[in-house]
Order: sequence, then structure tokens, then C-alpha cells
Amino acid sequence: MNKLFIVSGISGAGRSTASTVLEEKKFQVVENLPAELLGQFVHLMAHDKSKRYERTAITVNILDVELLLEKLEPYKHLIDTKLILLTATSDVIIARYKLTRHVHPLQTQGYSLEEAISRELDEEIKLRDKADYFLDSSGLSVSDLRGLMFEIISEEKDSQHITIITFTSFGFKHGLPLDADVIFDVRMIPNPYYIEELRPLTGVDEPVISFLNEQEMAHDTYNQVVKYLEFYLESYIKEARGLISIGIGCSGGQHRSVYISERLTEHFAKRGYRALTYHRDKRRSKVS
Repeated sequence: MNKLFIVSGISGAGRSTASTVLEEKKFQVVENLPAELLGQFVHLMAHDKSKRYERTAITVNILDVELLLEKLEPYKHLIDTKLILLTATSDVIIARYKLTRHVHPLQTQGYSLEEAISRELDEEIKLRDKADYFLDSSGLSVSDLRGLMFEIISEEKDSQHITIITFTSFGFKHGLPLDADVIFDVRMIPNPYYIEELRPLTGVDEPVISFLNEQEMAHDTYNQVVKYLEFYLESYIKEARGLISIGIGCSGGQHRSVYISERLTEHFAKRGYRALTYHRDKRRSKVS
């Protein structure tokens, strides 16, 4: 069966990076396919005998995704389709556009940058439940996003479809991760910030790890999270979702959430999952 990755999402959220990874992995990549050609392309791919479109990826404007999914409906038995939906917070998208000085596609139609992002975010919210992979790139470097894309492609090639779990540490003061399926609050754990020599360090530094290892609340919190996730994941995986995003939050995202995320990643990797860790706010936060 031909495989089709649809890459879409908020403009500026990493669509080009995602499509580049797919191209590097020998996918036939078609970028910015116009809505008027969607039906013709789907028909071509479904009846392709040359195997040219055996592994295909297309990038599509988020406002055209619903139409594309509608065009694909009659060919479900011929094309294995996966939707990768990328998002990011408004302030991050605005900062990226200011840095690159690119023009948002909707700005050419008379929208301001803020209006264009708002319209796309409204559409993204409607599409979340239809996405096979929903990624918040707000706190990801280009390297992080590339790594996650490689994991997704590897997962899709695996006959056993091993689920990818991402543990994202974050600070509540910087906002919630947009793609989190479940969020845990670990602010009840004693805070290393109030120990002067630990304040500038993070949850991956040995002095902070040693301090938190001595805290009964840290162990109790970790054990409760593990217990719930083992139950949750077993049920969730039955829905055949390829990516599960878990948010672990403390005040600033520097100490406690980083420490717990690292422990959870290690635990679930040993259980046979592809477990990844992203520390969204570790670098910018000085308060945990």
C-alpha cells in the first residue's frame, strides 16, 4: 500500500524542516500543493504503477487540509495516510517571522501577521483530533524537531509500531505545551531554587539530582506518575496513536520538572517504548 505523509500546521512552526527530513529519507516530496490539484494528485498516487509515489509526502496549507482529507476518503484502501500537524505559540511564531523577515502567506491577502496566525490557529484546533502526530515546536530547536521526525519515520517503518512517548519538562509561568496529551504538576516537590548553590543549576546536574533523590516527595510523586502512566499508556495505545506527549511542569521548568522527566524517560525506555525528553524552558528559566 502506498504511504502518504501530509505535513501541515501553522506557518512558521517547522513545516519546511519536517519535509526536508522526509526528503532525506527518500520520500517523494511535493511542497505547497495547491488546493485545486489535490484531487488529481490523490488519484495519480492511488493508481500509480511505477512505484514513484510509493512513499510520498506533501506539505499543505493548513486551510486546505480538510479538503485534502475529503479527497482521500475514497482511496483509504489504497493509500496509508498519516497527518503530521505542527503548531507553536503565537509569540514564538511572531518572533520567528521577525527574525527571518519572511511574509506570512495570508499577509498577501490583506491580513496582519497577528490576524493570519489567529486564523491558522483556529483551524489547527479543529484538526488536532484528526492528526496522527501533533507536534508543538515552540520549545524545540531545529535539531530537536529533526530528531523527532526521524523517530516518527522509524516508528512507521516498524512492523510492531512501537509508540513514541515524549516527556516535555516546562515551567507553568511560560505556558502549557500545546501538544500535551497529559500534564503533571510536580510543584509539590521541594524546590532546589531556594538552595543558593543549586539555584543556577538544572535537573540534569548531579548536585540537583542528589538533592531531589533525598526528597521523599520526589520519590512519591515519581511513583504516582509512573503508576498512572502505565495504566494510561496501555489504554491509549489501543487507539493506535503513534505519538503520546506528556508534559511535566514546575514553576520555571529548570529543576524539578527536568529531573522527573529524565527519570520517566529512562523508566519507559526500559519498558520498550521509544521515549524522548525535551526540556522546553531549561535554558531560559532561572526559577524552578
